[in-house]
Order: sequence, then structure tokens, then C-alpha cells
Amino acid sequence: MSLLRTFALLAVSLALPALAAAQGTPATPVAPGTLTIDQAVELALANNWQVRQARNDQRSASANTRAAYGGLLPAVNANAGGVWREGRVQVFGGQPIGAASNTIGSSGSIGAQLNLGLDRFAQTGASRAAERATDLNVDSRRNAVRLQVVTQFHAAIRSEANAALQDSLVASTRLQVELARARAAVGTGNQLDVQRAEVANGQQRVRAVQARAQAQADKLELFNRIGVAPPAGDVRLGNTLALVDVPLTVEQLLAEARRGNPDLQVQGALVEARQEDQRVTRFSYFPQLQLSASYGGFTNQFTDRQFVVNNALSRLRSPCFQQAAILGTVGQPVPDCSTIELTPAQRQAALDQNATWPFQFTRNPYAINVGLSLPIFDGFQRGARLQQAAVARDNAREDARRTQLQVETTVRTAHANLLATREAAVIAGENSNTARTALALAEARYRAGLATFLDVSTARDDFARAETDRINTIAAFVDQLAQLEAAVGRRLR
Repeated sequence: MSLLRTFALLAVSLALPALAAAQGTPATPVAPGTLTIDQAVELALANNWQVRQARNDQRSASANTRAAYGGLLPAVNANAGGVWREGRVQVFGGQPIGAASNTIGSSGSIGAQLNLGLDRFAQTGASRAAERATDLNVDSRRNAVRLQVVTQFHAAIRSEANAALQDSLVASTRLQVELARARAAVGTGNQLDVQRAEVANGQQRVRAVQARAQAQADKLELFNRIGVAPPAGDVRLGNTLALVDVPLTVEQLLAEARRGNPDLQVQGALVEARQEDQRVTRFSYFPQLQLSASYGGFTNQFTDRQFVVNNALSRLRSPCFQQAAILGTVGQPVPDCSTIELTPAQRQAALDQNATWPFQFTRNPYAINVGLSLPIFDGFQRGARLQQAAVARDNAREDARRTQLQVETTVRTAHANLLATREAAVIAGENSNTARTALALAEARYRAGLATFLDVSTARDDFARAETDRINTIAAFVDQLAQLEAAVGRRLR
């Protein structure tokens, strides 16, 4: 019997998982030069570490489900070994045992064991429920990452808009410095207005530098949340700061959130998984069926070839010796047994019969065992596990209830804030237009000598505050809309 092929197949099967696991760290992609919010979300869903880790968890959950079904199949084990033994005769009970020749041997066996119980069958359902919860958790992570990226995208756009505003104000203050100098030169102004204009220009340049630095920092944070490296040059972001209408009422939004919120779906799947775990623990009180079987063999070869030949010759002469002993006892002529010799074919046959190492196995007897195990008392361990499973199920239900209340609160709050910020954004837009007109009028009056520099400075500060309020309120509106979309589980624009 040869088990070489079996051992080779087992070695290959063990080596393949190790080869598949030998993978290097993936390279970090680089962001494109122009980026819209949809492109940013798409890149984040492919590269963000949270989403990628959630997908990795899917592989683990799938392997656990496969292992649960594998628990219904027998476990197969193979063993192989070798031995060398010194040729020495030992005496046991007055009888010599052993051979004068060194021996080498090998052995191989393959066995299978199978333990079956109702808990094994229930474990498949528990693993499927856990895998479903893991799959839904990927959607939850994607939803959370989408909200993070959209919010940061809005922050980056807000910072860019503020930087552009500060740059435009730098141009305005620089023009006012030139105008103040010109008025001072012709005698319609004074040196104090020139110095005030220069100070205002310097202060505005500082604000512009700070605004550009903040815009760059917000872009870098955006790339970090997406999971990509920033490009070599600057990135142009598509502007999404705009007011839109949301036709759904708060009750409609709540109904959609109860159906489509990914976090609620995950919590529901976790409750189901904890219930299945409790079912598995309950079935551990039932009997277990145990089956096992084994099949194997061994080799034993003498290393001294002359010893093998001498043993074969002794066996060949043994009948002659027995006949000589009998004839000698009755006084008959005794044959000469020393004339009996092995033929070349017999000698080679004896050597071939001895050459069994390492794979010419002699089969051991088959062995099949069947048993039934009935757990009776284990020091209340199963009761403790059952109680722990029940507590885990109840806690999962409470987590699901807490998540539902939190989602409903988020929907109500985001909807109320959405309406308020939309109204505030409209008012802020009107204020910005009014402040822009007032600044243009103040600058025209200052050029005509009908207003002071203080009037221009005050109008410019009013416009800066009004325009900043407009940018911030629109950004707050789109952020609240993103919060509402994350709570509902779908886009509303």
C-alpha cells in the first residue's frame, strides 16, 4: 500500500493558503487634479481604510460560515514517521527477542473523526446571520464614510470661498491705499488716511494668507478621509454650495429612515445573530454522535543484507534439519543439510522481500468507532453560557432600540435645521448683496471726496461679515442635508 500521493496532496493543500496570504501592502492612489463631490465619494468608497477594513471583515465572516458547514464534515488527519533501531537481542521472560541486524522502518496512517450534534447544525445558521450582519456593516461604513467625505468636501469649498473673498478684499484695500496716496498728493486727503489704508491693507493680507492656509489644510484633510495622496499641484473642487428644495415631510423622512438606514439594518441583523447564538448554546444540552475511522500501514527493513540472506537460508534448510532430527532419533541415516544452498533467484527474492522501506507498507487492520456522548453535568458551565447568550441578545435589542431613537432624533433635528439654515441662507444672501452695494457706494463717495476712509473701512468690514455669513449658512445648509441623507440612507438631491 502506498500513501505517498495522499501525503503530497495534503502538503500542497496546506501550502496554498500560506501562498495566498503572502500579499504586500497596497499602494496609495493619488487624487486627480479636478475633483467633484461624486468623484470624491467614489474614490473614498474604494480607498478609505474604514470601508476596506469592513470588506476584510467580510472575508473573515465568509470563512467562519464555511467553517461552520465544514463542522458537519469529518476531520481528516494524516500521519507519517520513520524509525531506526539498533540490532540487539533482548531477553524477556528468559526468551531472546529481537534480531542481530539494525532495522529501519516507516509508518503512515490516515484517520477521520466526526462529532455531530444539534448545536453543529445550529451553528451554520448562526454563522450565516453573523455574515449577513457583517455584509450590512459594509453598507453602514460606506454611509458613514460618505457623510465624512461630503462634510469635509463642503468644508474645503467653504474655505476656498473664504480665501477668494479675502483675496478680493486685499485687492480692494490695495486700491484704497493708492487712492489715499493720490488724494494726499493733490491735497484733498491727509497722511493719516494713507497710514490707515496701509494698516488695513496689511491686516487684510494677513487674513488672506491665513484663509489660503486653512483652505489647503481642509483639502489635505479631504484627501485623508478619501484615502488618497494629494496630487503634486493644486486641486480644483467642484462647487456644491447651493440651496435646493427637499419636498419630503419629516414623517416621510422618518418612514424612509426606518426602512433604509444602514445602522438600523446592522442592528437588526445583530439581534438575529445573537438569537442564533443563543439557539446554538441551548442545543449543547443534547447528545453528541461521535464517529472515527483509521487506515494505515508500516514497513520494517533489515539493513544487513547478509543477515537477510542467512535468514532465508535458515528457512530453506529448516525442513531438512527437522527431518535429520527425526531420523537421528530412530537410528536412520541423517541427510547432509549443509549441501542445501539458495539459488540466485531465491537470494534475490529474499532481498526484494526485505526492501520495503520507505513506502512498501504492510496494512494495519481497519478500525471504525461509533459512540454517543450525553452531557449530564459540567459544573453549570452550559447554564452560564446560555445566560450570557441571552444577555447578549437582550443587549443587542437595546442597541437596536437606541439606534432607532438616535436615527429618528437625527432626522427630526436635521430636518428642522435644514429649514432654518435655508431661510437664514436666503437672508444672508440678501444682506451680502446689500453690503456689496454699500461698499461700492462708499468707495465711489471716497473717490469723489464725499466720504472718509473710516466710512469705506466700515463698509468693507460689513461686507466681509455679510459675505462670510452667506458662505457659512449655505455650507451649514448642505451639511444638514448631508446629515439627513445619511440618516435616511439615500440621496435627496
